[in-house]
Amino acid sequence: MGHVNVIWQGDANSMALRALGACTSPASALNLSGAETVSVRALAEAFGRHFKREPVFTGKEAATAWLVDSSEAHRLFGRPSVSLDTMIAWQADWIARGGASLGKDTHFDTRDGKY
Repeated sequence: MGHVNVIWQGDANSMALRALGACTSPASALNLSGAETVSVRALAEAFGRHFKREPVFTGKEAATAWLVDSSEAHRLFGRPSVSLDTMIAWQADWIARGGASLGKDTHFDTRDGKY
């Protein structure tokens, strides 16, 4: 997967709860995610800098990805409060300190849309 959308869980939770006040009938879709389309390669390189390791890549990034347009959520609720750089720093720190993991696959590599 060449690119992903990411959002801090606290921002996603906040938007989801505030979305209850924006419900429509009939229902309308509302995508919640970060504002950027993020390169997986750039993410791996950023984590590599935090861990002082060079990432090893195999294969080639696909030209397409399952991404969302969060512009309506951002119009309604504003942009996420936690930046991509902060998310990377927080996550790297959590991993370095041996923080707990739920062991759940992200499915960022899923190409068929079945998560």
